[in-house]
Amino acid sequence: MPRWSKTATDILSCDREPESRQRLEHSTRKERRIVGKKIIIVSILVLFFGTIGVGLAGEGNPQKGKMLFAKNCRSCHTQDGKAKPLYTGRRKQADWQAAFAKQKYMAYPCKETWQKLSDQDIQDLLSYFMEGAADGVMPRGCG
Repeated sequence: MPRWSKTATDILSCDREPESRQRLEHSTRKERRIVGKKIIIVSILVLFFGTIGVGLAGEGNPQKGKMLFAKNCRSCHTQDGKAKPLYTGRRKQADWQAAFAKQKYMAYPCKETWQKLSDQDIQDLLSYFMEGAADGVMPRGCG
């Protein structure tokens, strides 16, 4: 059938000639591969920069710091505890760094607890506080 004899419905319908259908399928596969590659690249970048952001919080592990806080500090740092409640999200990272600078925490009433902690434990606690600070990676409302 000659091309000029097709009707408008034939032209607008999904019936395409085999070679144009193959070109369409090829371009669709190619586009899917490109989109897939872009998704992989974006995922890698997100993981990379997310890791850097957590690394900037300190050399400690914030998850370990959270467990250390729960084990050693939370019992006193509550509304009804002996010490002031600690709300990590109410302070900025600079405030937490100042509190940990030059071992200022050794002047706090809970000095005995601090003495039991290793240097790595202290870094883990600092990372936990830095991550949860008002300007941190994951601001928290309370300790």
